[in-house]
Amino acid sequence: MLPARSLGARIRSRTWQAPEAAAANKGVTRGLFAVLLVVVILVAIGVVPIAIGVQRWRTALVARSWPVVEGQIVAAAVEETQGSKGTRFYNPHFTCAYEVDGAA
Repeated sequence: MLPARSLGARIRSRTWQAPEAAAANKGVTRGLFAVLLVVVILVAIGVVPIAIGVQRWRTALVARSWPVVEGQIVAAAVEETQGSKGTRFYNPHFTCAYEVDGAA
């Protein structure tokens, strides 16, 4: 007969699961991984527009301090291009003249 101490150590070190329970645990693990993956992807998709918005907001704040001057349109034209499916695009082209702190 084995001493009680070694018998307890032997029982604690062994773990056994029925094959059905082991398969069920794999399914749960895969399901949790899939949910976690979807959450990570959705968070990443949401972070990108927020970062772009913050960048544009900062640019707008900096632009408030830019000097305001009078200007004149020197030349203007509209270029018409046609897309591959017959769609027309109109691109404006213009040249302006202005002076800031004595520099043109």
